[in-house]
Amino acid sequence: MIDKCNKLLRYSRAIFFGLFAFLFWSDSLISNTQIHQLTNQIEFAAFLDSLIQVKMKEHHIPGVEFIMVKDGEIFFSKGYGHADLEQTILVDPAQTLFRICSIAKVVTGTAVMQLVEQGRIDLDRDVNEYLSLFKIKNKFPQPVTMKHLLTHTGGFDDMYLNKVGRTKAEQMPLGDFLAKRLPPIITPPGEVYTYSNLGNALAGYLVEVVSGQDFADYAVENIFKPLEMNHSNFRLPDSLAPNLSKAISIKMVNFLPSHLII
Repeated sequence: MIDKCNKLLRYSRAIFFGLFAFLFWSDSLISNTQIHQLTNQIEFAAFLDSLIQVKMKEHHIPGVEFIMVKDGEIFFSKGYGHADLEQTILVDPAQTLFRICSIAKVVTGTAVMQLVEQGRIDLDRDVNEYLSLFKIKNKFPQPVTMKHLLTHTGGFDDMYLNKVGRTKAEQMPLGDFLAKRLPPIITPPGEVYTYSNLGNALAGYLVEVVSGQDFADYAVENIFKPLEMNHSNFRLPDSLAPNLSKAISIKMVNFLPSHLII
């Protein structure tokens, strides 16, 4: 299980940007069979260039990083557009960093399963038994388990407000945040699928509780470094900050700088 998770994690960044680029182009996708038959990067680039350029203009996308993994190796990588519109910095697939948002859940799941393999987390155990700083508010007889957290069936009344820090000063330790913001359970655990960012954050916090390490540090030490993902982190080191693509918002058809930190 962990081997499969680690292989997926190794290419999650590449897969994310490949999927992102293709999300708008389902009518133009080549088949899986054709992908396996690809051997000529020049031909593939010719196909991709015109496709991406048209869709970037159509959907007002300032920059795209496309990486295609084939047979366990990077087959093709290229940057399109700008990583920073104000400074006219182009996207460079070898240097430009993007925030990958929910692809981070792959990392959380891998961390959890590492601890499961070590016998330190039980997927079917009531997670309240691991918690001391706070407890889940659950009115149902079924306990919330790690299995529920990883499958988005914890039953949380998930919220989309008041969970993003716009500056480093607004950010807080994961445990403190969850103690303050974790919503109550409104459906019986295990019965209803509801995509839950906070449920996954709780899974990450349980990694902290069980391992005794800050989650970001755990991920670097146990996942990113072994996979040689040296530019990946849940925090942004000062050394990598210049490579981060600048977030933008769109007002009508104009791109405007955005300072949102996810």
